[in-house]
Amino acid sequence: MNDFNINIFLNNLLKSKNRQGEFSHAPDKIDNIFLDFDDIVPFLIFFDQADEIKKQIDLSRPYLFRGFVPLKNTLYSYRMDEYLGGVIEYYKKTNDASVEDIITEQKKLLHSMLDLGYIPAYINTTRNAFSRTCFSRGYNLIEVILENEILSIDLKKKALRVLDNMLFKNRYFDNNKLFLNKYIYYFSNLWGYRLMLPRQLNFLGDSSTYFDINSNKGKIIKIIMGIIPLSNIQAMKDNSNLIYSVIEAYKVTGDTKYKKIVSLFIDGVIEKMYDARGFIHTTYSDTYTTNDVSLAQNFTFLDILMDYCRFIENDKEYIKLAKRMADFWIESKWDNHSIPENPFTNNFAFIDCQTDFSISLKKLSQLAGDDQYSKEGKLIFDAITNNFSLGGLLGSKINQYGVIIDTTINFKYNALFLKAYIAHNYNMDIFNSIFKDR
Repeated sequence: MNDFNINIFLNNLLKSKNRQGEFSHAPDKIDNIFLDFDDIVPFLIFFDQADEIKKQIDLSRPYLFRGFVPLKNTLYSYRMDEYLGGVIEYYKKTNDASVEDIITEQKKLLHSMLDLGYIPAYINTTRNAFSRTCFSRGYNLIEVILENEILSIDLKKKALRVLDNMLFKNRYFDNNKLFLNKYIYYFSNLWGYRLMLPRQLNFLGDSSTYFDINSNKGKIIKIIMGIIPLSNIQAMKDNSNLIYSVIEAYKVTGDTKYKKIVSLFIDGVIEKMYDARGFIHTTYSDTYTTNDVSLAQNFTFLDILMDYCRFIENDKEYIKLAKRMADFWIESKWDNHSIPENPFTNNFAFIDCQTDFSISLKKLSQLAGDDQYSKEGKLIFDAITNNFSLGGLLGSKINQYGVIIDTTINFKYNALFLKAYIAHNYNMDIFNSIFKDR
């Protein structure tokens, strides 16, 4: 794909459908793209493919449970933002009244969820019931609710209350400046409180029990969270999904309490996960190894630093840190200009991380006032079409010699390539919401 043509690429991408006509990660399989919908909709709409998106929404209808697409009999909250965001994005661009019924159902379910006082990890669609388990990464739903004006003010207020429950009644965060990956709600009749406890304390409550969706039994009187800090492992992605929602809360409200949370979180990552060589470890652990490093975790933290500086406060020390981290990964680049997922093992380069990191560098270039980072980002982007080209689309992984070692043509990652194409070829604000790490 040295002579890359965006129209040919787009045409090939739109042919990637399964036997039902649904966009699919691999056309010979039965899977579909609805659990990654917001990873494709904004970019296809940018290239005037709203009609294709409408076809996909119509095809999704048989799968829907209360306006969302479950995985078998389970609707995971940390995937709900994808279909919600995708449908809303389509509606905002087209004003197509035919999808309003889906959005109405989505609003009803979101109201019921938020009335619990927390974001349940999943919904059992057979039992029509909420889980008492809570995943921190599921709080990315709040970001989508807050950033979309078509959702009601009342829904946004509930979302902020639920976010506050997680942020300001959380002793684990108070002590560690990081969030646990999982919590479980436990109801105590003795105190009259609902306690949100680390999942490791599940002998106090059955994580397989539920609150009925249609009852009021899930409403929270008071929440006490993270009574005992037990976990020493912190996945960056789980934390970052929540922090993106906190940043959005600050953008919507201007309340400095959210600024403080983001700042504390950044400090926590620096204290517990940052290596002075210029990278963060994938997890927080008592013992680090060089195997515990990934580009995915690092560009995510870079984006948090830059969102803080763009939307909250232009902190020179954070910019300095972002530059140090960017330099480390640029210096880790192979001769073919792709960047390994782990520079210490040179294991592979992953297409998804190449696209997102190239955008991160463009953001840093704007904030730092240094064009060199934008140029480096463009080199990494151009290397994608040179190194990952496969059958008119893009494979998933290469080794340091430029050999494609994972020939999966993933629809999502190919669609996300469009995001990077837009970033590097169109004169748009690089902090436009279309470039978010969704």
